[in-house]
Amino acid sequence: MSTPTDAQGTPAPGALQSLTFQMLHFLPRNALSRAVGRLSDTWLPRSLRPTAYQIFADLSGAKLEEAELPLEEYPSVNAFFTRRLRPGLRPIDDTPRGLVSPADGVVSAMGRIEDGKMMQIKGRMYEARELLGGHHDALPFEDGHYITIYLSPTDYPRVHHPVTGQVRGFTYNPGHLWPVNAAAVHNVDRLFCVNERVCVYVDGFDDGESGGEGLHGYNGVPVASVMVGATCVGRMSLSFDPLVTNTTPGAIRQNVLYADGKPVRGGDEMGMFNLGSTVVLLIGAKELEWAEGIYSGQKVQMGQALCTVP
Repeated sequence: MSTPTDAQGTPAPGALQSLTFQMLHFLPRNALSRAVGRLSDTWLPRSLRPTAYQIFADLSGAKLEEAELPLEEYPSVNAFFTRRLRPGLRPIDDTPRGLVSPADGVVSAMGRIEDGKMMQIKGRMYEARELLGGHHDALPFEDGHYITIYLSPTDYPRVHHPVTGQVRGFTYNPGHLWPVNAAAVHNVDRLFCVNERVCVYVDGFDDGESGGEGLHGYNGVPVASVMVGATCVGRMSLSFDPLVTNTTPGAIRQNVLYADGKPVRGGDEMGMFNLGSTVVLLIGAKELEWAEGIYSGQKVQMGQALCTVP
């Protein structure tokens, strides 16, 4: 039986999901997420690990055969959940001036950024400046494009760079930890703006040798990869910086810039979630061509072609 969807292809919330969402109004979501994170780090005896992870896989739909290591090599549920994939499972598309999917997941929304706004769900819009944390950060993406990818607990939880270029820096914006499932997307206004998030900025297609600064300081095509936290996503972390989110109460906003940039290739690891969540990708190009088969409601895999920029 297929899952009901709205006009944009986003799954409609079921009764149990909606009830669970309503209960979360009365719970300390951030503290709960930290507790789940600590519990998931609990060391497991080696003999129990295969059985424990099989149970986890049965409940979540995770694919054990894709794990990089034998199951007994993962010392905790979190170590297993944040596992890397076996080499070669996600080939990286190498189309010239192309962007690839940063994660495994389902496309929940996509399109042009119009008047600084993007679609969360039909009838609910939010602003790029709120998502990124400021008007200046959003300027490079005016009249650009966006795509939102939802990662469920079934999906591989690591996030990768969508484009080859130079990492300019990142911002960490503390916030709430609402779920990012269908019930929350339909009911929480500006969900991705009020939740905790990490925004990574890349000069797309910049080789670091252009010498001058282009529009808003970018030498190439501005690209922002936004990791959005969620309930029980106890932590988000980056692969190129020691940042780990939601470890203690009272976190403050961080804004980190790299004077010389950090070179990356499309498909390089960027960071990871604990449990599923959402990535919003913003592309500061007025013209681009979406790849065949990329549309709202479509399942995508990390490394798959998303679009090309002229």
